[in-house]
Amino acid sequence: MGAGKSTLGPEVADRLGRPFVDLDRELERNLGKTIPELFQETGEYDFRLQEEGQAIAALHLPEPAVIAFGGGAVETAPIRNVLCDRAFTVVLEVDAETAWERSAGGDRPLAQDESEFHALYERRRELYDEVADAHAYDLEDIVLAAGGVHAHAGSLEQLDSLVPDDGALALVSDAHV
Repeated sequence: MGAGKSTLGPEVADRLGRPFVDLDRELERNLGKTIPELFQETGEYDFRLQEEGQAIAALHLPEPAVIAFGGGAVETAPIRNVLCDRAFTVVLEVDAETAWERSAGGDRPLAQDESEFHALYERRRELYDEVADAHAYDLEDIVLAAGGVHAHAGSLEQLDSLVPDDGALALVSDAHV
C-alpha cells in the first residue's frame, strides 16, 4: 500500500512488452464497487476472498503479464503459494513513512490510522520477503530484476568470484543503458 505499484506497473509492462493487470481495479470493475465500498459493505474477510479468486485467476492467464497486487494480497496463503509457484515476484520497496504519506488522507480502508498502518506494514514485511524473487526501488530496478540482473550493495566486490581465472577484470558501463 503506497509503494507505487499501480503507478510503475504500466511502465514496467510497456518496457517488457506485456499486458498490465491492476488487481484492485479489476476487482472493482468485476464487482461494480470500489475497494472502500467493498470493505464497508462486506468487510475485509469477504474482500480477501474475492481478491484471492481474482489473484489466482490472474496468475493463470495464458500469456505472461505484469500484475500489481493490492498490498494485503500476501496475507492470503493460497495467493502466496501461487506467487511462489507461478510468478517472478518483485517487491517494490518503500519505507513505512513514505507509504503512509502516500496513503494517508485518502479512502483506503487500512490507511486511516497511522499507528495501525505502521503495524500492518511491519506485519506484512516478512510475507513480502517470503514471496520475493527480487526487491526493487524504482522502474529500472524492476526491469533489471525481470531480466535476471540483480544489483545490490556489495555486487562490485563479488565480481571477482565470477571471473574464471586470475586475469584482469574490467567493468564497463554505459549511462544510457
